[in-house]
Amino acid sequence: MRRPDATIVIPAWNAWATTRACLDALRPTLGPSDQVVVVDNGSVDETPTRLTHYPWIEVVTNPTNRGFAAACNQGAARAAGETVVFLNNDTVPAGRWLSELQSPLADPNVGATGPRSNAVSGPQMVEQAAGLSAAPDQLHPFVRQWQQDHGHDTTPTTRLVGFCLAVRRSAFEQIGGFDESYGIGGFEDDDLCLRLIEGGWQLLIAHGSFVWHAGHVTFDTNSLDWMQEQTRNQQLFLERHHRAPVASAPDLLISACMIVKDESETLPDCIASMKGFVDEIVIYDTGSTDGTVELAKSLGCRVIEGYWDDDFSRARNASLEHCSGRWILWIDADERLATDDISGMRDLVRNLDGLSVDALQLPIDNLMGDTKSLFTHSAMRFFRRERFRWIGKLHEQISPVEADDEPVGQYLPELRLIHLGYISSVFTDRDKATRNLQLATKELGELGQEDDPGVTLFNLGRALLVAGQQEEGVARLGESIRAAPGAATIRYAYRMMIPALLSLSRNDEALSEVDKLRGHCASNLLPDLLEGHVHLESGDYALAMECYGRITSHQRDEDEFEYSPLLTAQYRSAALVRMGRFGEAANALLETLRSGIMDMELGALIASLRAASRSPGEIGLAVPIAMIPWLLSQVFALDPEAVD
Repeated sequence: MRRPDATIVIPAWNAWATTRACLDALRPTLGPSDQVVVVDNGSVDETPTRLTHYPWIEVVTNPTNRGFAAACNQGAARAAGETVVFLNNDTVPAGRWLSELQSPLADPNVGATGPRSNAVSGPQMVEQAAGLSAAPDQLHPFVRQWQQDHGHDTTPTTRLVGFCLAVRRSAFEQIGGFDESYGIGGFEDDDLCLRLIEGGWQLLIAHGSFVWHAGHVTFDTNSLDWMQEQTRNQQLFLERHHRAPVASAPDLLISACMIVKDESETLPDCIASMKGFVDEIVIYDTGSTDGTVELAKSLGCRVIEGYWDDDFSRARNASLEHCSGRWILWIDADERLATDDISGMRDLVRNLDGLSVDALQLPIDNLMGDTKSLFTHSAMRFFRRERFRWIGKLHEQISPVEADDEPVGQYLPELRLIHLGYISSVFTDRDKATRNLQLATKELGELGQEDDPGVTLFNLGRALLVAGQQEEGVARLGESIRAAPGAATIRYAYRMMIPALLSLSRNDEALSEVDKLRGHCASNLLPDLLEGHVHLESGDYALAMECYGRITSHQRDEDEFEYSPLLTAQYRSAALVRMGRFGEAANALLETLRSGIMDMELGALIASLRAASRSPGEIGLAVPIAMIPWLLSQVFALDPEAVD
């Protein structure tokens, strides 16, 4: 049975290479009487000239960009087919996509259909296709198998996404087409679908139709703030349809922006820590199977059910697209927000609106290993929503939306994050080492000739060390340093490489690298700490104590890592024990314990106390109430006398 003729309407605004790929893929899928209308929406690149080389399309030319909805209406006005298919120019159609899309329209009650895709919100998303390439050797086999498995399957729905939307022409004309007041684009498809339903038409997802989609290419090519357009149009949509409005950006001060996968154990405490500080929590789930999604919804979070494609930045940016707050808190499920003054911190953030500050650098207390020892660094974890996006597939960072922008940051020690992810049990359970190594290897393989390999080599070197591949990790970190990345990356590479050299008993080489590191540092805090480690491992205990003794107060280095005598306490204690100065060694550890941090097994402290002819009972006098659970967890591994 011959399918009805279709009219394909493709709005285009610059991005010629993307439009060309769409047209070249589209041509083999068309029937002899199908019609293609491309609406050139004020392009200033080569699009107007190149379109003349495609005699099988009709071109509507606008001198300026009239917006997506207006362009679709212009194309539909030229339609000769019974079905009008609105198709984004950043799509790559393949196989029987059009036949599968039109087939459900044989039912006279159906007004519109939509395909499945690799990049689309809601139930049209095919999660296993998230990383699918548009290359023919990958796309075509997938589409053939997909259509074989899902051909002619349909599901009723109340929303179809406009990246590819087939509408019965009579239904489209009945409701008056797209509402052009939605401007550049966003929510005009939601508006159209709602009016179709109100007009008595059914909407169906046509599962057998699969259309590859890049997503947001027109916005990115033309340097538009996609989120700003979405927020404006969302409010317009809610007002038009008399629905309860979401809080507009001026009404929401802070959004927590998260990505998660299988975080049911850690998520509740994370959410509880933000109570009273954030106005909303937006979670992008990358494929949880442990009940995380249901748990997050029950805790009041807004959950976007997404997919994982080995790209942290893409997932975080997808979560960011759904945030409405003026300010964004970047937090993970294995982190906790810590402050003594929630109300005061919110007042501080409100006052930032009238200042030039764009981001806050927060201290992050990282609990490590089995004993929950601590190191602290700082990072930009709080920022104005419209100013930043994430970059980097692994160890992602925020970057200004505008390439030449120079945002202003400010350090805020009163608002801290506590990171649990490197506690041994958590790290092993989540298998982060294997995941990070796979991602870092993939990222290095995807580098182009013009890309700077320094940061990528650093990520791979770090991942190799964590995975236990010390020799190769040291080699990669050395390559990173020689690739001349930024000074901060060089310091980070030395920070990891020197302890690794010590673990390989390459002490002389480690000391030589410390000397090289000093040339990249404005302060001596990191070199002094690492030199102390080298001397400690080499048996030069007096020199180690001299290095550690240079860190006499709480300070931060140029990379915002924090140093204090508490940080060096366990190392000073180890050196003092080897020098036979047991009382001083015990004092160093007791000082740490009083601060609420314990960097060493309890048995080491007891051994120092006994060697100094002092009672282990001093521990009971020093331990803070908050450390009692830790104390009890270790007590029963001790000898009976120490337990008593």
